[in-house]
This record gives sequence, structure tokens and C-alpha cells, in this order.
Amino acid sequence: MPPVGPEDGRWIPTIFRNMSDEDKQGITTAYYSSVEYLDKNVGLVLDELKKFSLADSTLMIYAGDHGYQRGHNGRFEKHNMWNESLRGPLVVRDPRLGT
Repeated sequence: MPPVGPEDGRWIPTIFRNMSDEDKQGITTAYYSSVEYLDKNVGLVLDELKKFSLADSTLMIYAGDHGYQRGHNGRFEKHNMWNESLRGPLVVRDPRLGT
């Protein structure tokens, strides 16, 4: 887990203050499971595009809403203004660019 500095203490919601390391790791593991699930499904979409000869003519874009704290600043939610929450996922595949 990322270290939590003394300046973070007052901002940590009550629900997260007494969580065990195991609970925190479980939340982080669930997040990464979601990322893996997305990756798998993007692959399935790409496979179908190839199957129907559409991969070379299809622009694919996936944009998430915003990031997730994953223990940064002692938090595990995403409704705040720290960098980890401001950054969001963006996946672009443009066959014209070879990506």
C-alpha cells in the first residue's frame, strides 16, 4: 500500500480509518481484477473485428470516467481531486496509425 503521510489523516473518511491491511489489499486486488476484465474484453472485441475483416477500418476508443485512489492518501474512492483520481483510462486503437 502507498504510504500515508501525517497530512492525509484529517482527510481520510471514517470508513477507511480502521481498515486492516488485508481489507486494503482486497480493494486493490478487486480494482486490478476489473482492469484485467476490461483488458480481456477489449481483446475479445479486437478478435471479432479481425474475424469479420473490420480491424483495419475500425477506430476503437475506450475512455473511463476517472481514476481510483487505491490507497493513495489513505483513500480508496474516486471523488476527490488528488492526481490518482484526476487521471483516467484512455485506450485508443487507430489502424491508420498502426496502433
